[in-house]
Amino acid sequence: MSTGGAGSTGGAGSTGGAGAARDAGGAKDAGSAAGTGPPQDRKELEVRRLLAGAARPQVPPDLLSRALALGGRARRRERVRQMLLWLLLTAAAVAFAVWAYVVEPWSAPPMGTTPPLEPW
Repeated sequence: MSTGGAGSTGGAGSTGGAGAARDAGGAKDAGSAAGTGPPQDRKELEVRRLLAGAARPQVPPDLLSRALALGGRARRRERVRQMLLWLLLTAAAVAFAVWAYVVEPWSAPPMGTTPPLEPW
C-alpha cells in the first residue's frame, strides 16, 4: 500500500509536471501553427502604439460642402445619361415602327417573273 501511495503521489506529481509541459508545448505549437500567440500580440501592440502616436490630419472645414456639390453633379450627370438612353431607345423603337410600316416585312415579296402566257 505504501508503494501505491508513494507511486500515486510521485506519479501524480510527475504526470502533472509532464502533462503541464506537454500542454504548454502543445499550446505553443498550436499557436505558432495557427498564426496566433504572443508574437502577434506583440505586433498588434506595436501597431496600436504607432497609430496612437501618429498625428491625425485635419479635415478641411469645407469638405462637406465640396462633397455635396460633387455628389449633386454626379447625380445630375447620371439623370442626363439615363434620359439620353431612354430618348435613344424611344427613337430606335419609332424608327423600327416606321420601317416596319413602310417595308411590311411580314408580307410575301412580289413575284419577280410572271408565268409564260401561251396562246390557246
